[in-house]
Amino acid sequence: MKNRVTILTPTHSFKIETSGKFSGYVNTVPSAPSTALVTKGIDSIYKYTNLKGCRHIIGIDHKGQQIDEVYYNNLKGLIDTVDVQSTRYENLEVIKSLNETTDPKITATKLFLLLRDMVETDYFLMWEHDWEFISEIDMERVIEVMDKYDFINYVRFSAGKNEKNNLHFHLEPEERVPEMPLLRSPSWSGNPHMCRTSTWKHWWKKLVYPTPYCYVEKGISENYQFNLTNMGWDRAKESWGVYLYGNEGEGPFVKHTDGNSYTG
Repeated sequence: MKNRVTILTPTHSFKIETSGKFSGYVNTVPSAPSTALVTKGIDSIYKYTNLKGCRHIIGIDHKGQQIDEVYYNNLKGLIDTVDVQSTRYENLEVIKSLNETTDPKITATKLFLLLRDMVETDYFLMWEHDWEFISEIDMERVIEVMDKYDFINYVRFSAGKNEKNNLHFHLEPEERVPEMPLLRSPSWSGNPHMCRTSTWKHWWKKLVYPTPYCYVEKGISENYQFNLTNMGWDRAKESWGVYLYGNEGEGPFVKHTDGNSYTG
């Protein structure tokens, strides 16, 4: 698995709210500059999946503030350095995306794109800093299935029960894949998912609108919805290859620990 999957974790110490009644408010992540939020997520990856040892890149949205630098140095302290320190975290890298603005539509998008550009493996697990697995997932099986069926580009691990709702207004089992339960979905999200790197680099990356219009997720999601409207469900689903992991009624598989409120 070490040569097949890269884990990507974007993080930040604070952000500026862009919508709602708190628009413009400086929102500091309660756990920062502690690494408690990030390590809780990594520990869950090690406990519930077989991805331990895969290259894991943590990227900090560094806006030039003192808290950013302290947080960055604390994250660097998680790296297992031979003859210097021994941690339980393997193959970990920490990078910073330096910015002269605090506009998250610019800084967050820049970091997300930077992390994805660093991927050299066939697949990557998108894993933002405030998530944790709560159910066992055989990631080796996930990769075997994606290798075998090249129409699968994206597999998301739900934070709720797999059921039809406003987001998943279509939800149907993929009968061509007997090895693992998958549900076709009309919803693309940045929430925890395994993604085919070639699909990202040659297609979905190009759908990200120039900042500061929106975040990465919005541009891709809007394009998917446009295709669903104009191509119809049957053609769009086949083109995009977006799936939920598990059977209908199963889940949740992950939990949102909420970086805005988690204090460790």
